[in-house]
Amino acid sequence: MKLPVNVIFHPEDETPLSLASRLARAMGFSSVADFLGESTVRAVVRGDDDAVIMLSEWSGVPTDHLRRFAVPTSKSSREWQLGDAVFRKEMRVAGRFRFCPHCIADDLKSGIGRPEARPYQRASWVTRAIRACTRHHDVLSEVGDGAPTSDVARFVAEGWHRKHQSAAHAEDGEIEVDAYIQRRIAGDRAESFIDRQEVHVLLILFDFLGYLVQKHLPSLLVSGKGVRACGFDFAKEGESTIARLVEEAISRHRPIPRRIATFFGPSVRYLQRNADVPAYAEVITILQQAVERAAAVGSGDSFIQPLRSRHLHSVHSASIEYGLPKERVRKLLEKHSVIKPSDRSHHRVWFRVEDGMPVLEPATKYMNTVEVAAILGTNTQRIGMLIRRRLLNSVSVAADGVRSFFQVSPDDLDDFRRRLFERSEKVVGDHGLVPLSVACQRKSLTQTDVIEMIFRGDLINVGRSDEARTLGSLLIDIHELPNSDKGRPMNEGGEDQSIYLSFAETERALSTTTATVAALVANGVLPTEKTTNPRTRRSQRVVHQKSIGTFLETYRSLHQIARGWQRNIVVMKQELDRMGLNPIFETHGKIARYYRIQELLDSGMLPPDA
Repeated sequence: MKLPVNVIFHPEDETPLSLASRLARAMGFSSVADFLGESTVRAVVRGDDDAVIMLSEWSGVPTDHLRRFAVPTSKSSREWQLGDAVFRKEMRVAGRFRFCPHCIADDLKSGIGRPEARPYQRASWVTRAIRACTRHHDVLSEVGDGAPTSDVARFVAEGWHRKHQSAAHAEDGEIEVDAYIQRRIAGDRAESFIDRQEVHVLLILFDFLGYLVQKHLPSLLVSGKGVRACGFDFAKEGESTIARLVEEAISRHRPIPRRIATFFGPSVRYLQRNADVPAYAEVITILQQAVERAAAVGSGDSFIQPLRSRHLHSVHSASIEYGLPKERVRKLLEKHSVIKPSDRSHHRVWFRVEDGMPVLEPATKYMNTVEVAAILGTNTQRIGMLIRRRLLNSVSVAADGVRSFFQVSPDDLDDFRRRLFERSEKVVGDHGLVPLSVACQRKSLTQTDVIEMIFRGDLINVGRSDEARTLGSLLIDIHELPNSDKGRPMNEGGEDQSIYLSFAETERALSTTTATVAALVANGVLPTEKTTNPRTRRSQRVVHQKSIGTFLETYRSLHQIARGWQRNIVVMKQELDRMGLNPIFETHGKIARYYRIQELLDSGMLPPDA
């Protein structure tokens, strides 16, 4: 039954609770709660059937008009709906009353009926997503502190609207955003990109794009526009513009993969939390694909979601994928004009995956000196000597102020082993041959010297002890080796003096100083033995050649490390200190510092050719 006193309903933007409040005031009730009861007030807000039908009968307003701006119970605790728009829960006004003082003044002036029942609550006042009155261009005022927050007629009757005037004038850009959201609440949407998205998704997108432009592309800013308004301008241009902004910002600043999410600002965190929500799917796909196309990221990296494909490499990521040193990667790419020389860090030098593959993939087929030494059963120093003597071919030596790296192809290594063992036969029993290392000790020759003799064909009687084809497999006829003035005779006790070195000879063998040898002996690093000098017949301390070999296989001097990395020795020492690497004992003066090879390997500080 229609009430005897009625009010004019505004179907274009009035909430159902606003109509109930005005009816209550027109009927002489002090509040809408007295008129309907608290439970019915909440039912009217939600648009429940019984409450809406009752209000329709009392007011004569069709039920579909009353339901238009109701706020029904949401299936998701994180979202709520107003009209045709869906908002995040934090966009809902609770415990406050938002209004435009100018609108209320206009209603009082031009409305019909009792003055307190004339002003009505606009749907746009119910959500914080709308910040200003699109008619008067002022920021909406907000009142709490005892004001009736769910009863517009009582709010006006008690004069709250006179106590709080307009907050401030709104910028034109913000008015444009608010007007768009109002249209979406009213159900005005087309087939454009932004009209396909839920409003709560768009608000995040506006903030994302606005932050991106203000922070990283300031030349695109329009003067006077805030983050949200700026983002709205670009979002309404569609998918291609959004992707272009993302790609342009990445291209200009080149963020490193682990900071890619931080680079795009705080909105990314919200997008990550909603990555599985269907409403966000299209926007997230656009942003994800743009990042994958424009940044040096790939599988194992993450933006909003984990990234699946790689279009660009950085020198750093290529080094990891191809298992090559970063300096080596950079030099190869510069040599083949894939990248240009620059002072950018390895993380920020980028190139297309397909451009780098033909250059870097072949390089993975080469071995460094550590790998070659392991195959031949020797150390990297000896491999370096074989390469420098041109007995073992190498390729691609990086230089020009960059750390040097020898690279050996499998074919060149196979050729070296073929030439070394092609005239050798496997021998067993009493063959009269001695291992390469023993032959070198007896004749005071280096292993490189003997290998060169084999290659020249100077040695005929060469054998091998096994099929491993390592340097330890070689067996040499010591009688074929040339006599050396450096050879030492046996002493009276029958000991082979060629296997012992005096301190002076040890100094030369280690390429160090007298003080360093003395310090190594004193600290027990280099063991000594007592033997009789065959010339003086006196007892003296000497160093066994095995001890020299063991020392060289276990330690590297600071000088060798710095030379291997082509660093200043002081800078190298500081870097080792920062890595927590300590010399085997503290030194002073001209005594060299030595470090354990294993510790250098574990920390990645052992030069490939040291």
